[in-house]
Amino acid sequence: MADHIPFVNTDRDCVIFNKYYKDSGIIRASLENINKIKGKLPKNIPLWIDPSIDGFEHHLKNHNKKSPQYLEGIPGAMIFQNIASIKNPDAADLNLFTSNILDKCLSFQPKWITVPLLPLASDNSRNKINSMLSEATFSWAKKTKFKGNFILPIIFTNYQQIKNKSSWRPKIDTAVKWHEKSGAKGIWIVDASLSDLKPTATFNKRLPSLVELHVYLRETFPNDTIIAGPYWAMNLILWAKNLCDFPAVNLGTSYQYYLSGDDFRRRGKSRIAIPPLKRLVAFSPELRKWLDDVLSKLNSQDATFKYMAIVKSEVEKEFTQLGQQYDPFNEEINREQIARFYKQWIDKIEGIPKVGRQLVLYQDFSSAFVLGKQLPNLPSSETPRKPEKVAEYFMPVCL
Repeated sequence: MADHIPFVNTDRDCVIFNKYYKDSGIIRASLENINKIKGKLPKNIPLWIDPSIDGFEHHLKNHNKKSPQYLEGIPGAMIFQNIASIKNPDAADLNLFTSNILDKCLSFQPKWITVPLLPLASDNSRNKINSMLSEATFSWAKKTKFKGNFILPIIFTNYQQIKNKSSWRPKIDTAVKWHEKSGAKGIWIVDASLSDLKPTATFNKRLPSLVELHVYLRETFPNDTIIAGPYWAMNLILWAKNLCDFPAVNLGTSYQYYLSGDDFRRRGKSRIAIPPLKRLVAFSPELRKWLDDVLSKLNSQDATFKYMAIVKSEVEKEFTQLGQQYDPFNEEINREQIARFYKQWIDKIEGIPKVGRQLVLYQDFSSAFVLGKQLPNLPSSETPRKPEKVAEYFMPVCL
């Protein structure tokens, strides 16, 4: 089983999957989208089905929004309609809902099913309902004699929940109880508010805190499968540090996790990967000029590159290819370019013995940092503009 798990949501994801990810040992699909894509997925790769009840989050945060359509009409779903019923759910409705939604998941013959839990709140207002959902999941498994594994979701929704140990440890300790009650054999953990391609000043503390959390998670669940992400790089860093078993991987152009039912997650900017910088950039009218400026600098006799002739040659080749492939009007080509680079990056790491993976990633980011320092600023539409800035935040957390 390959050390990555692709999250497949759309027809376009299926195209990318079938081109680059057919060595995957399992596919993660959601109840929200599985009916749309099931005919385009290979029959010989097991499924991990997520019941997608994190989609209730949109309604709970904004009552003007309806619950997602795929969750409407499920018996018992009224327990998710307001804060009062979340705090004190009716047991009969909760058990009815759990049975119905897990039956739907089971109809796709999955190897894994996500325990249907709500994302974490900043307070403990969801502890009771998540505890009851965990118990109901275990009861359903006994009744149906489900032979697969349950994966316990730990979904953070804002930075304050994860900013330091005093914020996240109580939530992990509470999740231990849900884990025991549900009979789960694995953990899927993600910070849905983290877009690690867009670093801010908080990243100096935020990324180390995420690593510290995963150290504690590994100690707390030593025998469980742990899945992290999707992110752009933190999933790979955690994997390289042996703090998760599988990096979750998005197949679109936005490498982060969006809650189920999010209408905006399919409409990311058109981007390309800049492999030597280990980052994505969005298309803009100025990007063509920036690529030309970079090639001009690399082709010059700049003393900066004289001591790294081999590296310069490879970097120049990659930027030349980018210039040739540049097509602001063909999103499919651009999307595939990102997917191809990302899969090659994963394969490179996976080909290294485990003890050396974090060093290899550190070297990737340090090379990107050194190179980026020599290049002109990215177009004004890009954040951050400094080419080296993304790699700069990842280097310290690799080791």
